[in-house]
Amino acid sequence: MVFDLGFKAGLLSFTSAVLGGIGNVVGAMLGGFLIGLIQTLSDQYLATQWTNAVIFGILVAILVFRPTGLLGEDVGQKA
Repeated sequence: MVFDLGFKAGLLSFTSAVLGGIGNVVGAMLGGFLIGLIQTLSDQYLATQWTNAVIFGILVAILVFRPTGLLGEDVGQKA
């Protein structure tokens, strides 16, 4: 039995939603496209075991400079 079937796909889809901006469908689509592009380039030019590290490193770098994601909007605080 395989208990972690779909774990990697779920992790990458959540990462693409966070990368694009939570609650933004176009941002999630852009995030998924960028993750696919990063995966392909990382597999081509680096060793394949480094692909996840590269993806999450870029995610952390983007979230440091834009905490709402690429297309996320700043929402005012509720009182």
